[in-house]
Amino acid sequence: MDLPVFLRAAFADGRVRMPLVGSDGESLAFSDEDLDEAARVLSELETAERLEFPFEAPMFSPAAAQWAARMLYRACQFAVDRDASADVVARILGEPCPLGACPDSIYSIDLTFRFLTDVQRHVKNMPQDDPVAAALGHWATAWPFSSVGMNVATSVNLDVVLSHAGLRRRYADRVILAGDNVRAEHEATRTAIEEAVGGHDALAATLAPRRSTAAS
Repeated sequence: MDLPVFLRAAFADGRVRMPLVGSDGESLAFSDEDLDEAARVLSELETAERLEFPFEAPMFSPAAAQWAARMLYRACQFAVDRDASADVVARILGEPCPLGACPDSIYSIDLTFRFLTDVQRHVKNMPQDDPVAAALGHWATAWPFSSVGMNVATSVNLDVVLSHAGLRRRYADRVILAGDNVRAEHEATRTAIEEAVGGHDALAATLAPRRSTAAS
């Protein structure tokens, strides 16, 4: 399954079949044709996403979106084919995003990183120092907008997410939908949730009630 087919399958029904890697990683290069077609698929997906995004969506970064698509593809590949050496896996999955954390990168990366939770379920029995599990943990922390519902070992920085109206609303919706009480304990996130439900507390019934602060 090449990258464009992988992307279409992930969004269609989530059923993907990954090619073998090989221990030397020589089969890991994407062709220019593959990348060009993947860019077209990502552009189509982003157009559809923008139509449903709350408020005004950030700008689309094709470079950030394609980086995330490649990383997700490789993570799935390495998760099912364990022949690649740890060094190869760590090198491939350690490629940095070409764009730092900003509304544009967060929005663009999420086109495919929204599937991180699905991949994590498949690697849940791997040791934490496994390079695939380690990469997923790193991405979950670095890109918290896409990792709602994941078991993240460290606290996440939500400043950029919560400073953008559209990302803020979509993030609050995801926390509610996932019933992620760990994320909901974050004070600014809880405020965003209250804004999203607009006083209709039943819409956030998946979450535990807000903790009251005891008087001193």
